[in-house]
Amino acid sequence: MDVYELSKKLESKGFKVFYTNTIAETRGLLTELIGRTDTVGAGGSATLDEIGIGEALKERGNTVYIRRLMPDVNPDEVMKKAVFADWFLTSTNALTEDGEFVNVDGNCNRIASMLYGGKNTVFVLGVNKIVKDVPAALERIRTVAAKKNCLRFGYLSNPCVTGGDCKDCPKDTNICHATSIITLPPRSKTVYVVIVNKELGY
Repeated sequence: MDVYELSKKLESKGFKVFYTNTIAETRGLLTELIGRTDTVGAGGSATLDEIGIGEALKERGNTVYIRRLMPDVNPDEVMKKAVFADWFLTSTNALTEDGEFVNVDGNCNRIASMLYGGKNTVFVLGVNKIVKDVPAALERIRTVAAKKNCLRFGYLSNPCVTGGDCKDCPKDTNICHATSIITLPPRSKTVYVVIVNKELGY
């Protein structure tokens, strides 16, 4: 689908949409949107890690609730504070051509923060995450995102990693506990979407 058409569809639903071409441009846009005294939360995201936005905001002086940037703080406390930060930054597992954000989560802190909490959510995604519809989104999650996330977490015995079907993961290593589909911005939030003209994350 043409990204311009997708952007218009998202805007018609009430999302605030930006389009960038480079990582540096994306990082600059985010630092402009977020005030210097604002608090920032983020879920685990390879996309955000590639952009380096957490580090950039922390160096600028923002309080940034990202677990790996707060190694001396209890991870549960970091996740709870991230929910109610002024800004929550996240990617998405998939974005459909109808403007639906489809996500699967393990701890569910990421989904919770997308739906409720602080006043602003920002979805940042590469064009590789745009898919036709919800079934295609779920297929992408099962065959691409889940596998790569399991590899990242070291869950090497899960079926998606070993080449089997996506089923019967051990409870302790299952990262797919909840699925959300966001069709419109939650009423309590302003939701921004930054589409980057690159392949980012998974």
